Amino acid sequence: MFYHLNKYITKLLVVLCLNFSFNLNAQEINPISSKPFTIVIDPGHGGHDKGCHAGSHIHEKNINLEISNMVVQELRHKYPHFNIIETRTEDIFVPLHQRAQIANTSQADLFISVHCNSVENASQVRGSETYVMGLHSAEENLAIAKRENSSIYLEENGLQAYGNFDLNSDEGHILMSMAQSAHTIESLELASVIEEGFANHKEFRSRGVKQAGFVVLYMTAMPSVLVEMGYATNKYDRVLLTSDYGKQEIANILTNAIESYIGTDESPIEKYYVLLTGLAKLDQIESDLAAYDLEPILSNGSYHWRSPYFDSQDEAYAKLNEYRELGFEDVQVVKLVD
Repeated sequence: MFYHLNKYITKLLVVLCLNFSFNLNAQEINPISSKPFTIVIDPGHGGHDKGCHAGSHIHEKNINLEISNMVVQELRHKYPHFNIIETRTEDIFVPLHQRAQIANTSQADLFISVHCNSVENASQVRGSETYVMGLHSAEENLAIAKRENSSIYLEENGLQAYGNFDLNSDEGHILMSMAQSAHTIESLELASVIEEGFANHKEFRSRGVKQAGFVVLYMTAMPSVLVEMGYATNKYDRVLLTSDYGKQEIANILTNAIESYIGTDESPIEKYYVLLTGLAKLDQIESDLAAYDLEPILSNGSYHWRSPYFDSQDEAYAKLNEYRELGFEDVQVVKLVD
């Protein structure tokens, strides 16, 4: 079962039922900031780190960025209330630890690193692979992880930001890969949906979900995957990775997989209510409160009132003047996202 979006969206209110003097149920407000669902898309490589290549004109860094841009654009269009972050939006070098830091600092709910694959002396090998953090079970997985992790040797501070792992050694990769992630199950679920998308498309081939020790996944604190979209060293995959048609189809596969993973293809439901505070003469307007269906709530020892929910911001604002006439000192519209 895929993760559902409502596991991530934080409610604005936590209610505690209390007895109130005029036989209404009061509720306690726990003022929590509502963080939007956050997705980080990470176009691999960039700048002087060209990634893998096919010939002198096809560089992985450019393909990763172009397809990532498409995914970000589509997600922002479909989910305007989500926070969609891209670790780089141009051809610049971003260290691996900074990519993870961007995701961690933004408290991201998903992290997807976008890459192309390559292999020497085996041009017949083709297909997508989606990796999660874990111990490699095949030498080819280790080789791919080493190649992607080699970007750290292009950084100014080298290994200092990575606990001084010797990433050229098998032992260093094994130690890093054995780090237990609290999000392994969710990462595997996301990876599975992505590979299903490639497998179900007539033009693509899926090589499945795999595990290996990728630095950028090791340092993130949320469900994270690294997608190898295809092999630039294979003539069929290379056409898909470089053509407008192929890039758009890959972007669609990734976007649809994210939608399936979070369990919805619609934007989150928005509701609005009016929060009223500072009522001076409660006993004189008790009947008015009941007539307006205002609900008492308790926050930090003070009573406030909440209006019924409205479907639009305009509806909520239309009620402001009516509520002000009841004698409240402060009246404000609050958005609740579910």
